[in-house]
Amino acid sequence: MKIFFKLLISTALLYVVFRYADFKDISNLSFSYSPQVLAEVVALQLLALIVATLKWRTFLKEQSFKRLLRFTFVGQFYSLVLPGQLLGEMAKAYRFSSGEKGMERLVTSVAVDKVTGIAGLLLVAVVGMLCTGTELLGNWKAVIILALIVVLAGIFSFRFEFLRLFIIKHLLFSRTLLPFIDAYHGYAKDTTLIIRAVMLGALFQLIAIGNTIILAHSLGINISAFDWFWIFSLVSIAIFIPITIGGLGVREGFFVGLLGFFAVAPMQAIILSLSVFALQVLAGTVGGMLEAWHWFGSRSKIK
Repeated sequence: MKIFFKLLISTALLYVVFRYADFKDISNLSFSYSPQVLAEVVALQLLALIVATLKWRTFLKEQSFKRLLRFTFVGQFYSLVLPGQLLGEMAKAYRFSSGEKGMERLVTSVAVDKVTGIAGLLLVAVVGMLCTGTELLGNWKAVIILALIVVLAGIFSFRFEFLRLFIIKHLLFSRTLLPFIDAYHGYAKDTTLIIRAVMLGALFQLIAIGNTIILAHSLGINISAFDWFWIFSLVSIAIFIPITIGGLGVREGFFVGLLGFFAVAPMQAIILSLSVFALQVLAGTVGGMLEAWHWFGSRSKIK
């Protein structure tokens, strides 16, 4: 039922965004990318996923890069087909840890990897907002800076033994969560590890922003890099909220709204948004193929 409502919301939001669009012009712009641009963005998308894998591996040095890269693609697949990135990460954690020893630590690595990734995203947004020459409306700077502080405090607070003991003592959930808390505590108390992960998370976002800038230039959208820092970050934060399938509708609406401050036509913003989404679909398709190969391969071995 939840999936149905999220699909309904996606459809409604896409209708609102597309109702004033000229589909002929959208079609023409969609096929305006040169082969060189397509090759560049695909290569950068692969580089971004490699960086994401290296970031995850900072928490699991005993795991092979190849296996982690495979599940990075698999995570992209589940984030597309399941309603919301959170469920996608949960499916990735389940698939990755299934049948493995030290399951709690493996699952926790996915959680810490995601949280530090959010910190990296917010860090990029803060840098963009502080360095841009654009006059931002409202209190966005204060809100994003506060969000970054809260996320970092949420990570590092778990390093303290007294907090771990307090949580264990007053744990309202099942006692089976204790191993996960201990694993999180082990990661959080390694300051160098967390800082490295946040920096790699920021690098991942910068590569994704670089891809967006290349696509935008091809569409005639010319905005400073620092503005893209906070625009892309705000869009990424918005689609993290699990109210639509794959962020469809939300992503397009935010791109249209934010780029409207720079006099970018809605049609151009929509094409850019769908192009960014297409790169995610490409990565998700590879992840889906890897999952299909795994399941069919397992069944053939059983037979």
